[in-house]
Amino acid sequence: MLYSESDGSRLDNGSLEITTEAYITSISPLTGSVLGGTLVTITGENFSDVKTDNPVLVGDLLCEVESTSSTQIVCRIEKRDVTIVKEDEIIAQTPFNGEVDVFLKVAESADCRAESCTFVYIEPPNSITKVSVTFDFTLGTHIVSVEGEGFDQLSDVSASLDGFT
Repeated sequence: MLYSESDGSRLDNGSLEITTEAYITSISPLTGSVLGGTLVTITGENFSDVKTDNPVLVGDLLCEVESTSSTQIVCRIEKRDVTIVKEDEIIAQTPFNGEVDVFLKVAESADCRAESCTFVYIEPPNSITKVSVTFDFTLGTHIVSVEGEGFDQLSDVSASLDGFT
């Protein structure tokens, strides 16, 4: 119940409008693998400092909030189903691009003022069957080995982990 400070009477709530303003000003990156794991940074205004106050959806998938402040939310996208055809029978759905939506504690969502708020899912052209890590004492660094199919042209192959190539 709302009361007037001046006379203690109830306010006429028939014309009362409460506006919560939160804005998305940029999203980076706007593409990521359907295999999930993409770390997305959403920059804007008037977000909460509490991780559970601003859940994020990318299309119909949750993006698990890892950190948040009043101007930035960092979240990790879940795995997306891809099209798998087996003997002319589709057993999974094609991924689709999804709007990034930041929900506010009051059940509204932040307005998109960025150039784009559409996240594009990319199906990997290669099939990875094994990933292993070893330490090379000569080089003093870790070596990551990836095995699979579709790596015919190594000049066309790149890998990234949390945005680092």
